[in-house]
Amino acid sequence: MIRPGYLTVAMPQGLLAPRRIGGPVPWIIGIMAFLMALAGAAALGLSRAAQGASLGVEQRAIVQIVDADPGRRDVAAAQALTTLRASPAVERATPVADAQLASELKPWLGDAAGLPLPALIDVVIKPGASLPRLGPSARVERQSALLGPLGEFLRTLGWLALAIVIMMALVAVAATVLAARAAFEAQCDTVEVLHLIGATDSQVKGAFQRRVALDALSGGAIGALGGLAVAALIASRLSALGAGLAGGGLHGLDWLIVVLAPLLGAACAVVAARRTVAQALEARP
Repeated sequence: MIRPGYLTVAMPQGLLAPRRIGGPVPWIIGIMAFLMALAGAAALGLSRAAQGASLGVEQRAIVQIVDADPGRRDVAAAQALTTLRASPAVERATPVADAQLASELKPWLGDAAGLPLPALIDVVIKPGASLPRLGPSARVERQSALLGPLGEFLRTLGWLALAIVIMMALVAVAATVLAARAAFEAQCDTVEVLHLIGATDSQVKGAFQRRVALDALSGGAIGALGGLAVAALIASRLSALGAGLAGGGLHGLDWLIVVLAPLLGAACAVVAARRTVAQALEARP
């Protein structure tokens, strides 16, 4: 008589297809894990960029002194700077040098010599305070008006990327559940024989779970590492370009999350497959 303990060891080779990498489950899980890693990196990167765009913008403003006459402009700028520095609402007021402004405008205007450039003052306002009244030639632009919509846009894109991660995880779970159900139905006769010779439902579920775990976790690991490599390549290219969004780059813990999220999705797929087999065994006459 064959002992049940022997069946627990021998069943994994007979219940599912003998070649793990040849089945569809590792490839589907791998592709989903790859996309999850990329979408997760995008979600975290966009969240960092949104935080960077919103950091301190409520307390920052730019004062422009616009006057076609350079002499009047310089006088008005000096008066505005004195007023700002004397105001208790202003934490810091720093004039922007004309040479720096010209260099910033050079990519768009070329050589700005001879152009009536405004005088700029970078102002840091104390929390909850407002700027004092300035002269008629002064224009105040709060950075929150400029960067606030950008931060909201980046935050929306981050939530969209997170939604994609969740959808990819659900697709991986659904694919694994369908594969487990199909494998169980294809092996109904084998399961019946195993029950007749002493195997329990727990042993059958364990055999399916071990095999699905090998398929799902191997595919998830390969896909997650591939997505991590591509995300790291994109991040390095952004850093090399000096792009503004590179300030939202990922940090050490973020990279760990990028790898663990697809593996967690694969683990959920394994649990769902075991539950599917358990339901099929319960429904068996």
